[in-house]
Amino acid sequence: MAEEQGVSLNQFALYAFTKEVVQTETQGYFRNIWKDKTKKEIFSGFDEVIKKVGKKKVPDWDKI
Repeated sequence: MAEEQGVSLNQFALYAFTKEVVQTETQGYFRNIWKDKTKKEIFSGFDEVIKKVGKKKVPDWDKI
């Protein structure tokens, strides 16, 4: 994979390690936030945020 990315094995290993550490920290962060909430409460909070954002026009470059 390092060769496919055009980087040294050391650079690739450092990237993979760093990515895993960040992912683990992020999971812990959300686990702490959601630990005492039900699935319904989590989705309700998500829906509230989406309502605040509202419907916006999606730029052409961001369409599939």
